[in-house]
Amino acid sequence: MKQLLLLVTCATALAACQMPRVSFSRMSEAEIAAYNASVDTWEQVHCVEETRIGSHIPRRHCMTLREIQEGNANEVGMLNAMSVGTTGLSTF
Repeated sequence: MKQLLLLVTCATALAACQMPRVSFSRMSEAEIAAYNASVDTWEQVHCVEETRIGSHIPRRHCMTLREIQEGNANEVGMLNAMSVGTTGLSTF
């Protein structure tokens, strides 16, 4: 019985500690501006409308500046990894 009570207490504490992720795509521009005013620079959200290949329906895509920076860093890392095995340009 004590183990069950301890397990329930730990599970409740763990669930309370996790912050639910806010769906920025569903927020209005005014709500995003209010959110951005309440957080530091790297946690501010920026949204863009994207039309993906194969679809004519524009979708709103929102990310924090930190997520944007990390995504760009990953892309640069992939480009560097791809260029490691290539040979230099030949001169004419």
